[in-house]
Amino acid sequence: MQFATLMTSLSNSIRNMGLGFEDTTPEKPASRAPFDSLRISDHGTIPDQLPALFDSRERSLGNPARLFPGRTCKQSEIENLNRVKLQWLDVLEGLKPYGLRGQISGINTYLNRSVDTPTLACLGQKFPWTTPLNIFHNAGSEHIAFAKYLSLRKIGVRAQRLRLVWIEDAQQDSNRVVLAATFGGRNYILDNQRSEIFEDETLKHLRPYCSTNKARFSLHWDGRDKKGWETSLKHLGSHALH
Repeated sequence: MQFATLMTSLSNSIRNMGLGFEDTTPEKPASRAPFDSLRISDHGTIPDQLPALFDSRERSLGNPARLFPGRTCKQSEIENLNRVKLQWLDVLEGLKPYGLRGQISGINTYLNRSVDTPTLACLGQKFPWTTPLNIFHNAGSEHIAFAKYLSLRKIGVRAQRLRLVWIEDAQQDSNRVVLAATFGGRNYILDNQRSEIFEDETLKHLRPYCSTNKARFSLHWDGRDKKGWETSLKHLGSHALH
């Protein structure tokens, strides 16, 4: 599908859906829980609903595998895949004594420093739902975020708790992809710009414009902006390879 046709199709889909819907996003717990003191017990369960990312409005456009048909990564084309995979598995094994929270922190730090994330990301990019990562590029940050997704899945976090999120950074005047993990009804952000993991509500300078996981591709926008979805769609298109 030609890129211009794809973006027109997405825009028409949103207009046909309409935006006058009731916001059913679940409320977050009243008390905040910094990641360093978080006790994670729900990682293996499927959440009924996911809280809004960065307090944004969200509109799901559908299954990403259907929205973005295209070429997926072929592992046979990637050099050093076995070496990178074995090294990655060794790191995950070495993090096991630190508990789930320690493993997640260690994964975030390790992959932020790794030069092998494009190769590692290819381990999972054989699946059709990952096509948006091959279309909407952000200076390689999509590889880092997806490598973190694969790692958290490997240590037992349910896929339904993970979202790859395209964000705009107002402080740096830049864009990148991060991983959001939802525990205890709150979203925690694994960012390639910092080793610490923070709750999304504390990162006021970050604004999401789209997200995806294996089930849904969504647009996000500031609820105060009546045409925010159009802004997000244009923003998305400006960072695509087409």
